[in-house]
Amino acid sequence: MKNLFVFLGLLLIGSFGFAQIESYNIESSKTYDDGTKTSYLILEGNVTPQVRSCFEKEVKQIDAIQMFRFYDSGNPGKCMFTASVDFSEQELESMIQRANNAYNNSKQKSKVSAQELDIMFFELVSQGDMIDEEKVKQKLLEYDFIQYVAFGNNSECKIGALKNTSEADVLDALNAVGVEVR
Repeated sequence: MKNLFVFLGLLLIGSFGFAQIESYNIESSKTYDDGTKTSYLILEGNVTPQVRSCFEKEVKQIDAIQMFRFYDSGNPGKCMFTASVDFSEQELESMIQRANNAYNNSKQKSKVSAQELDIMFFELVSQGDMIDEEKVKQKLLEYDFIQYVAFGNNSECKIGALKNTSEADVLDALNAVGVEVR
């Protein structure tokens, strides 16, 4: 009985450890006169809601992709997108790799406890018209020492950084992603 629980535990850990996009198949693709193409894909692997979310975030960052959606609730790996005809399979593969990396980073960051973080508050000023909170958050979370980012009303930003991270390092990260602190 004890061995059964150990086996089930290892099986669950293994399935969560490999929950990502392993490959893809293009079911069909059609090119249009307006210089766009629509492609239907099947993402292979354990495509969990978290993996889908990471993939969607990567897709939204690519200017060449005009429209994207998952379209079959019975098969969570089926998706389609419309992009410029210039969008290549190499770019698609790179996008999948970035989504897998983002998913793996989010898993690692979620293991840090609140006691291991210093919470810092900042009031941000955009260098453009508006602060794109989701894009800023995603870019900030790419820094190993930043584990948590949340936005409040207007321009308030709450950042959870690993203990002993200097405020100067966090300010440098904020400047690097295109925002200033008041």
